[in-house]
Amino acid sequence: MGSGLAKYASPTIYDVRPGRFLYLKPEGSDREILVKFRTWSSARTNQRIVSARPAGRREVLNTLKNMVRGFLWEKGVNVKVVEVRLDMEAGHLEVLYAADTKLDLRSYGAELARLLHLKIRFQQIGARDMARRLGGIGLCGRELCCTTFLKDLPSVTLDMARAQYLFSAPEKLSGICGRLLCCLRFELPYYREVAKVLPRLGQTLETEKGQARVVEVNALKLYYVLRYPDGTTEKVFVGEAEPVTPNETPGGRAP
Repeated sequence: MGSGLAKYASPTIYDVRPGRFLYLKPEGSDREILVKFRTWSSARTNQRIVSARPAGRREVLNTLKNMVRGFLWEKGVNVKVVEVRLDMEAGHLEVLYAADTKLDLRSYGAELARLLHLKIRFQQIGARDMARRLGGIGLCGRELCCTTFLKDLPSVTLDMARAQYLFSAPEKLSGICGRLLCCLRFELPYYREVAKVLPRLGQTLETEKGQARVVEVNALKLYYVLRYPDGTTEKVFVGEAEPVTPNETPGGRAP
């Protein structure tokens, strides 16, 4: 495909409608080229083809995606082209891209449209949306929640992590998208319920042995650890003599 229109002579009449994409093999070339068929013409041309075949939708999308990437790279635009969506009937191409900062690529749409002979629409998406479309394996070793059962991508804050007794640096609580883990949000209700029966970390409690400080809280096994002034510690289970397993959260995994 190119910015201009090219004419090719063919010894065979192919059953193809205008607007369809074809792979042509020009005479004297060992490579196929992707073209968008416009119409049949009686005008003479020296360019001939030896074969033609319909281009599959996936082939067209991959080629267009690479061409958009190359176009933006030549323009010095540093973005990641995540996905392209093509309406072959209407001749519309939607380009979904991600970038570290807010970028408006609409000014490149007209130039790219002349190159591809398609109407172009650029749409910037966030890091979470990009991860959902690309898929992958999370830190837990399972397929990403956003690609399996999460319908809405929630906002996540560090306060949610602290409520779950997680005090690591943000980068250690981030998924492959670079944002805070989505599970910090949908697992939060469990920890809020557990907080009603477990003491706070660092809290001082009055016990039969005197005052003790809470030095560890395990919300999954429902116990906390007390440290007494003499340095001894005691593990206290809440409501159960043995550790219990919390209910599963949506998606089938324990929080």
